[in-house]
Amino acid sequence: LAGDGLGTPGLTNLRALDISHSTSVGDRGVIFIVRGLGQLEHLDMEECGQDLTFASKIILEELSNSSGKFGGNMKYLNLRGCRGVSDKGVMAIARATAKLKHLNLSHCGGITDGSAFSLARHCRGLEALSIEGASKVSDRGLGAICRNTKLNLLNIGGCNISRTSLM
Repeated sequence: LAGDGLGTPGLTNLRALDISHSTSVGDRGVIFIVRGLGQLEHLDMEECGQDLTFASKIILEELSNSSGKFGGNMKYLNLRGCRGVSDKGVMAIARATAKLKHLNLSHCGGITDGSAFSLARHCRGLEALSIEGASKVSDRGLGAICRNTKLNLLNIGGCNISRTSLM
């Protein structure tokens, strides 16, 4: 995705893409993903080899753009370890991905209760969530997610959660 093959017509119908642990994605590759792969249902960008802060901004712009195609079909999104993801990004993701079933935001850094409330409001069909290391998510945020989604898998290692929010 880093080279000249970005506009390959055969990829526009792609439903799943795994670029996890990739060191050659680049900003052009991410732009192609969010603008050219509107049919994606499964996107795995776990711990891509570079800091995708710029790429995260592009994703947010596209998700925030009501005419954008990216996200409408998304069911699985793994952004584990993508340092550029913050509450603003999670809120945009939540608004744009109503069909989302699995979301991994572990070790993203800027995740707080704001993200949790947005996921609870917009992603009611969410079945699996990993927010490991999100130490700024509290009992209130997690409680909102648990009450308003269909979670059957939850990873909250490293979060400041008490037993009460899990009951």
